[in-house]
Amino acid sequence: IELLLHGNPFGVNFCLRNDVDQIKFFETDRAVSTMEDWVFLFENLSNNQILVTDDITILMRDHPLRSMKSEAFILSNKMILSSKIIIEKVALTKEDEIKLWAATYRFCAIHYYIDFHKLKSLYYWRLFIKYNGLSVGALKLLIKCIIGKKIIRLIQSCIRKIS
Repeated sequence: IELLLHGNPFGVNFCLRNDVDQIKFFETDRAVSTMEDWVFLFENLSNNQILVTDDITILMRDHPLRSMKSEAFILSNKMILSSKIIIEKVALTKEDEIKLWAATYRFCAIHYYIDFHKLKSLYYWRLFIKYNGLSVGALKLLIKCIIGKKIIRLIQSCIRKIS
């Protein structure tokens, strides 16, 4: 569970054994589409083991209408709703809830930054540090939020030309 508190490191790239009686199935509420795998993992990894393999077990099609390519507003709302569902369905300690909210607000800050919404990005950054505290990673994210994606791309382009 500790690994999941910081976001979903697995994406959707996992398969299930169908002989496990305690499996709780995916959240079918489309309001959390893009995050249902994260909710699923939280609910199931607290009582089951995970096997990590390098075998190819799934094929994912990337296309322009994929839910993970949604706007920051949509993704952030789904992330916040998913976090609430996880807290409701999974017995977390208060400390784990704090970590979960920190990761949730970090996710929101990053996606608003990516979509060029500086003020919303800064709003969620403030919530992130409220739960996470100040760190080097938090300061790096703050700089990105303040400077903005366009300026960072321009700086990166200049650095590449110099090298």
